[in-house]
Amino acid sequence: MLYKLKLSDIRLSILGRTNENPPWRHGGRQMDYNHLTLIISGSCECRIANRTYDVRAGDLLFIPADKFYRLTTADHCEYCFACFYAGYEKANEDDIKDCLRELPEVKQKFYLPGAGSDMICLVEHTHPDAATYSNLLALFTRGQSLYSTGRYLDRLMIDIYFHEMLIFASKTACSGNDRTGKYSLSLERMLRYIDQNFTGRISPESLAERFSLSKEHICSLFRGELGMTVSEYVNMVKLNHAVELLSNSSMNVSQISEYLGYSSVYYFSRLFKRRYGVSPTGYIEV
Repeated sequence: MLYKLKLSDIRLSILGRTNENPPWRHGGRQMDYNHLTLIISGSCECRIANRTYDVRAGDLLFIPADKFYRLTTADHCEYCFACFYAGYEKANEDDIKDCLRELPEVKQKFYLPGAGSDMICLVEHTHPDAATYSNLLALFTRGQSLYSTGRYLDRLMIDIYFHEMLIFASKTACSGNDRTGKYSLSLERMLRYIDQNFTGRISPESLAERFSLSKEHICSLFRGELGMTVSEYVNMVKLNHAVELLSNSSMNVSQISEYLGYSSVYYFSRLFKRRYGVSPTGYIEV
C-alpha cells in the first residue's frame, strides 16, 4: 500500500529502540500517530488492516495512523522506531513520478520546495538496500543519542535526522520497494557478506578470492553501482556501527576501534570525525 505525506506537516513525537522476546504478541492497537520502524535483528509478523507481512532484519515498516495493526514474534525482534504526526493520502504512479522527477535548471545551489510540493511517498513494508539500511540505522542511532537531552538545538538536529530518514524511506519506496534487482547479483552477495563480516579485514583482493571475481571487476561494480570504493563502503558500515556502539554500549573508544578492526585509535578517530564532524570522544560527550 502506497501513501503520500507532506514533509511540512510532519511532527516527530517519540524516537526509541526496543527488543521483544518470544512469546510476544499484543492484541492489536490503533493509534492516532504514524510509526516508522527499522528491524535490526530477529523477525516478526505484522498485520496492518487486512494485510499481513513477514518482517525480517533489515526491513522497514510504515504503519499509518488510525490503521489497526498487530505484531507477533516467535523468534525475537529488535527494532528502532519513530512515532510521528502527519496526514497522509493514498498515492499513485503519478505521485511516484513526481517524487523522482528531474528538477529544472535553477541558479540556486540548493532546492527548497515551495508550499504544496514537499511530498514524499512511503509504503507499509520495504526492504532497503544495504547502503540505505546502514544510513537509516545511523540516523536512528544519532537521533536517539540526542533525544533525552531536551535541549532546543538537539531537538532541531533530531528533526533534521528524522526528515533525512523519511527521504531515504521515500527513495526506497519510489525505486521499486525492494533491494532485489537494484544491484547486480554479484554486488548484492558482496554487500551482504560485508554487512555480516565488517569487523574483519575486507579488501578488493579478499572479495576477489572469496567470490571468484577479478579485483578490477569488483572495483568497477562498487564504483559503477554504489559510487564508492570497497574501502569507502566498508568504512561507512563500520562507522555507522561505531555510532551505535558509542550510544548503546559500555565500550570505550579504544575497544570500539579494536573491535571494528582498525589499526589504530588515531586512524579510527580521524575517519569518524571526517564522517560525523566530531571525534568519537566528542560524540560521547554530546
